[in-house]
Amino acid sequence: MDRLQDERQFGSALVYSTFNYKYGRVRGTEFSVTYNQGPISAYFNTAFRRAMGKDVITSQYNFGEDELAYIADHWIHLDHDQKLTSSGGISYAFNDDTKVGADYLFGSGLREDGLVPDGLSLPYYFPLNFNVSHDFNFGSIGKLHTQLALINAGSHV
Repeated sequence: MDRLQDERQFGSALVYSTFNYKYGRVRGTEFSVTYNQGPISAYFNTAFRRAMGKDVITSQYNFGEDELAYIADHWIHLDHDQKLTSSGGISYAFNDDTKVGADYLFGSGLREDGLVPDGLSLPYYFPLNFNVSHDFNFGSIGKLHTQLALINAGSHV
């Protein structure tokens, strides 16, 4: 593909600046499955992708001369390229009012600069969450939904 637009945070400002690569490649595949039978409900998603660019052609003032020279001749990972992502969850309904469940999110880590631009990968992340919910029925007033959740049970950063 020609003229792939990307964005990146340059410096310490929390503002993203857009720029274009002359060439870009974004490829991947995704798999999803859901299950819903009786009291059990579950889902699972996973995706593999690769996003790369070559030769910065706009907003070049944001890059150092060494970076621009390297990127002009080499394919580099886009900063938001993440090789593997996955999410899933399961819930069990004891009855119409009470349910328990768990869900997770996994990512192999976004990119960061190393010896080459975006040449390293940040550590993976894997937050795991648990929850229990109960609905209280108050007749003509209506229903009150309550939920208790343990977020990021493994304390993974």
